[in-house]
Amino acid sequence: TASAHTAFFRDYRFEREQGRSEEVEYINSVVNNPASDPEIIKEAQSQLLEITSNMEAELVMENLIKAKGFRDAIVIIHRENVNVIIDKSELVPEEVAMISDIVKRESGKDIDNIKIIPKI
Repeated sequence: TASAHTAFFRDYRFEREQGRSEEVEYINSVVNNPASDPEIIKEAQSQLLEITSNMEAELVMENLIKAKGFRDAIVIIHRENVNVIIDKSELVPEEVAMISDIVKRESGKDIDNIKIIPKI
C-alpha cells in the first residue's frame, strides 16, 4: 500500500538522521577533547566533513530524482558506492538510466558503483 511505502521512506530518513546525529556527536566529543591526539582530531574532522558532504549530496540527489516525477527516493552514499531506493515497484530501463545519470553526475561515482533498487 502507499501508506506502507510512505512509512518506509519516512522511517528510514528518521533512522538515518538519528544515526548520523549520534555519529556527529561522538566525533565532536573526540575533536573537543583536550586529551585527543592531534592526528586523531584531524581524522575526526575529515570524517565530519565527509558525513556533512554526503548528507548534502544525498538530499540533492533525492530531490532531483523526485523532480523527475518519482514519488520518493532514498540515496545512501557509502564510501565508493551509492544505493538508491525508489518508491516504485518496477523500473523501466529509461528510468534506471535517468536515475543513474543524476547519481553519476552529482556523486562523481562510477556507474558500476551505483545500485538502483525499486521498493517492492
